[in-house]
This record gives sequence, structure tokens and C-alpha cells, in this order.
Amino acid sequence: MVNELLGIRYNIAKANVTDRKVQNLASYININSLKAVHKIMDGNKAGGIDKVTKEEYGQNLEENLVRRMKNGS
Repeated sequence: MVNELLGIRYNIAKANVTDRKVQNLASYININSLKAVHKIMDGNKAGGIDKVTKEEYGQNLEENLVRRMKNGS
């Protein structure tokens, strides 16, 4: 996961130096990277606009992530 995030950071920095455009950032987003980000999120924060907490979202994490990736949210 760390390598994936470092790769994203590297490509953003590289784009900033060259043409200031990031090409296809969505290609870095996958189920594994989203699971890893969910794991390191602070669970003490308030729920989002949908009032779902980190714990509630994590109960069906794989399903939630697949559904959201399919509908582009």
C-alpha cells in the first residue's frame, strides 16, 4: 500500500514539474488501495453526509467499495 501511495505522490510531483497535469489518477484506485486507506482512517471522526461511521462502513467493506467503484462514487 505504501508503495502505491508513493507512486501516486511521485506521479503528481512529476506532473507538477513537467506540464502540471495529472493523467488518469483513477488508474491508481483499486479495492486494495481503498481497503488500506480505510484501515488507516481515524475512526473517531464524525460520520459523513450519509451519517455512516467508519465501523458501520467497514462491516461490509468489500461490498461497499465494489458498489461505489462500479457507480463511480
